[in-house]
Amino acid sequence: MALLTSLLGLFGTALALPGCARTPKTPAVPITEVQQISFSKQGMARTAITNRTIRRTDQGAEIVLELWDGEEPDSVYPADASILQEARELLETYDAGNWNGFKGSNRAVLDGESFGFYVEFTDGSTISAYGTNSFPPHYQEVYSVCLLYTSDAAD
Repeated sequence: MALLTSLLGLFGTALALPGCARTPKTPAVPITEVQQISFSKQGMARTAITNRTIRRTDQGAEIVLELWDGEEPDSVYPADASILQEARELLETYDAGNWNGFKGSNRAVLDGESFGFYVEFTDGSTISAYGTNSFPPHYQEVYSVCLLYTSDAAD
């Protein structure tokens, strides 16, 4: 009887969350000095830029725009190193360290968006998150600000 009750409980849980999948929680990553941050968000319409990266260099920082066609080389633009400090503060504000290991998916959405998000810190720790039609809390806010950081280079 206990086995039957357990199976019914699992079946009920599966019915309550149709089309939603998410991996178990991974430990949060402390936000420290940012070495690089890469981010993307894509829908059904393909954009010219598929991924944006802001990374630390010996001269300060640079913005790398990866183009979708793969035939042209990535575009690289110099940036002020203060952009990485602003990114750190943004990540702290929205508690992005808790996004580490996020792998969200909502298969019930037929025409939606996917995203990828990766941060490497100078101490070697990383945050990695991705998903399809499922986002960690405040991803849209963080994405919008990061997009602004790279908008001058994209124009």
